[in-house]
Amino acid sequence: MPGVLERDLSCVDALFHYGRLLQEVRGNYVGAERMYRRVLVVDPCHAPTLSSLGRVLEELHHDTDGAEDLYKRALAVDPHSRHALLHYGKLLQFARRDMSGAEGLYRRLLGINSQKVNVLVHLCCKVTIY
Repeated sequence: MPGVLERDLSCVDALFHYGRLLQEVRGNYVGAERMYRRVLVVDPCHAPTLSSLGRVLEELHHDTDGAEDLYKRALAVDPHSRHALLHYGKLLQFARRDMSGAEGLYRRLLGINSQKVNVLVHLCCKVTIY
């Protein structure tokens, strides 16, 4: 697969999904970050990539400021981005201790997909723990 991606850097979806494979399946956050940054060179407003890169910044580099910026950018492009709403909510809840901000994002997410169990869990934790 890398050979195909080397030939066609404009293939945003392929680069993004390859990054997701590296991150989610192989646990290769460094490789995923490289793919996501390549996507953003071609399409700086690709909301799924902005959000996924935010997770990499949080998990690999512990860069909550950089991750927050990427989540905000993703939501500016796509206000209904489930991935960005969930992970930005978690960042606000656990890293920033901004419970009302996190709750607002979780409620927005529930408005989009009320069947999302992990959102309900985070919202319940927010209510019962804090």
